[in-house]
Amino acid sequence: MANVKLVFDNPTAEQLKYLYDAQATLALAGITFDSGSDVGDGKILNREWELGWSLKGARIVEVKPV
Repeated sequence: MANVKLVFDNPTAEQLKYLYDAQATLALAGITFDSGSDVGDGKILNREWELGWSLKGARIVEVKPV
């Protein structure tokens, strides 16, 4: 199984809203995955979506190194 992590660095409050909304919408469609954030000085430094072991309701078809 491939382990893919999407990391959104230094998201604005507006971007975080869209990321949370997108994740909630995907969950309504039956697609779930682990996620988290790094926090420093009371600010969210990044948002991470773990699309590997925890991915349910979808699959990773092809992974190519960049």
